[in-house]
Amino acid sequence: MTTRNITPATLGGRCATNYEKGRGSRVHAVPSCRALDQNEYCISAALCGATPGARSVGWTARPDLVVTCPKCKKAIMKGGA
Repeated sequence: MTTRNITPATLGGRCATNYEKGRGSRVHAVPSCRALDQNEYCISAALCGATPGARSVGWTARPDLVVTCPKCKKAIMKGGA
């Protein structure tokens, strides 16, 4: 489900210590940006409006996965990308 303007991404988890880097289970559609393309992570809002928390490492690009967030899917179908 990767398109030119959207990248599937999961939340990278908290980053208080190196041992807390979990992964989110819901895959969101995040608009492509320079940070996501170069670093494979970013902190911008997903199509559904979800944003990483203050202690999160941000969105982690996951082009190998399919978007599972219902709100992001709906936004894609409406042409939100």
